[in-house]
Amino acid sequence: MPLLDLTKLTPAPSDERAVADLLHGRWVDGDLVSKVGDIYIALRPVGLEDGHVASLSAQSISSMADTAYTRLQATGRSQTILTQGESGSGKTTAMKHLMNALGEKMKLQDAEYMSHAAELSDRVAHLLDAFGSAMTSLNPQSSRYLKTISYTFNTESMELKALRLSISAFERSRVGRTHWHQHESNFSVLHQLHASRALYPHLELPDDADGIPSRFSEDNLQANWAETVTTLKIVLGNEEAAKIVTVLGSVIHLSMIKGKNHPAVSKAARCLGVSEERLKRSMFFREAGGELLPRTPSESEIARASLAQALYKRVLDYLLAVGNEQLALKSRHSRETADTSEVNLLSIDLIDMCGFEDFASGNSLDQFLINVLNEELHDLVSTD
Repeated sequence: MPLLDLTKLTPAPSDERAVADLLHGRWVDGDLVSKVGDIYIALRPVGLEDGHVASLSAQSISSMADTAYTRLQATGRSQTILTQGESGSGKTTAMKHLMNALGEKMKLQDAEYMSHAAELSDRVAHLLDAFGSAMTSLNPQSSRYLKTISYTFNTESMELKALRLSISAFERSRVGRTHWHQHESNFSVLHQLHASRALYPHLELPDDADGIPSRFSEDNLQANWAETVTTLKIVLGNEEAAKIVTVLGSVIHLSMIKGKNHPAVSKAARCLGVSEERLKRSMFFREAGGELLPRTPSESEIARASLAQALYKRVLDYLLAVGNEQLALKSRHSRETADTSEVNLLSIDLIDMCGFEDFASGNSLDQFLINVLNEELHDLVSTD
């Protein structure tokens, strides 16, 4: 059944309240998706079976992918599909449906590459979920970044040239934090590693860590870690995966440090392969006029958290770089065509924006900026 387009109703809804009442009535009747021109509105299908939800979502989302690809060919203009909503409203699931729908279309051009790309993208997506998701007041597994998946095409032939993933608006302030609201957590991978600390005695991870609040079942975390570390080894190789694990161990130690004589300082230094003195100097001292001066406690706290955040973000950037490199190397068009100038490229960009959150639960400045960005993007799309 075609989706209802509210712009084609006669008479049109008179105001926002009328639109809300109309959408609510459709939701009660089981019609979860409607359109307002090019904007699709999916009301969260609370209480329905997962299989039913998935089939409804796939049907409507597939039509979005069809429209974007058809317009790309017809107009010669790049297309963008933006998913927005509350944290936990199903945006990441919608993004997966979009990728699957576009992937099926691209298989007609290069089945071998798209099969590889789908497999690798699934692995990278799993790592992004582990490294970039955390518990929030609205969602126990919320993506804390803006993810963009770009399909680039040759302007003349409309052949797929490459698939690329990128992230921005990453909520890095979770890393290095020591005080947590009861409905908040650090990033999932740090919880997973901490729960699996018995496997890595050389990391010297303690049973209790301030930066890793107890939120989840250790059995579940250990099972998730087994999957995460296996994926790391497949994508990076055993040696590089082991290095990533060690850096994550250092991040956990850095999250515990309270003062330059805290025992976690030496443990973090050993994980990072630097001297304890050098690590202390970076966090507790600053250079001024050639002299080494002590930082104030608040300055040291900022330096400690900033170091942990920088290390963690470097790991995330590295994972994305490796994934994108592997995608490019496997692309037939990347191997055969050297010209990748933007002048000769069009794209379909899928943008998954991290969700709105409730500020009653002690959210950070980062989340405030995420909410503002969501509002700005919403205004841009709805008024364009």
